[in-house]
Amino acid sequence: MKSLAISKLQAKNNKGTKMNFFNNLMKYKADVFDIAFTKIAVFAGALFIAKVWDTVLGLDWYWYLLIFIIASIKPMVNFFKVMKQSEN
Repeated sequence: MKSLAISKLQAKNNKGTKMNFFNNLMKYKADVFDIAFTKIAVFAGALFIAKVWDTVLGLDWYWYLLIFIIASIKPMVNFFKVMKQSEN
């Protein structure tokens, strides 16, 4: 009985910790250097994967174009929303 109460209390504390983490994450503002280093790290990671896993480079060119277009839809939509709001 006592262990059940302790586990419920731990679950409640973990939930509060998770919510606190997400609240802090939403408040985080990355500066220019954070964004630049993130882009460099992703680019280097992609090169590493291409170097280690040769079959990924064996895809036809249109697969890379398709992935690029799908991945860029949301950032472009957000960009144009901000640009339209700044006009008004």
